[in-house]
Amino acid sequence: MRRPANRFQERPFPVSSNFQRGPIATTNLRRAILQVVDEFDYQLSVQGIQISVDVPPSVEAEIDGAMFCSTLRSFCGDAISSMKQGGELSLIVYADRSGMELEIADSRTGYISKEKESWLQSGFDSATHRSQDALADLRHFAATHGGSVKVQNCPEGGAAFTIYLPSTKSVRHAA
Repeated sequence: MRRPANRFQERPFPVSSNFQRGPIATTNLRRAILQVVDEFDYQLSVQGIQISVDVPPSVEAEIDGAMFCSTLRSFCGDAISSMKQGGELSLIVYADRSGMELEIADSRTGYISKEKESWLQSGFDSATHRSQDALADLRHFAATHGGSVKVQNCPEGGAAFTIYLPSTKSVRHAA
């Protein structure tokens, strides 16, 4: 399996409220997302999962790039492992003056069942550890950067996870 050079150096980070984020730098979101998605190329191919990435090339954010890539890697890995054979995974970024939304949608079956609704609200309960960790990472990344996470079932099946980061100065279109 081909592995790209990773300038964002994956590193673990704790999921506690007193965690100090790493260095903030301007991160090109398209480049970072494509780099992470490329790491799953072989697994996507073997499992027959279609992937789409809709991220304008000019969208940049002042974020902890290593934390972003680590969070995305964890979450994509969970989504891919939940789709045993076939499926779709899409990553879409919407950015304007008010902020940025990164939507990660997948076609896994029954992610948000009645039993999991309370877990999704609190972050803990009876779901798998990998899913718990991935969602906790997603929430931690958003909270650390002043944002939030929304989770919902998709009408056509699967689930959509949306990270919202407010604009302040953190999200911009490059010239």
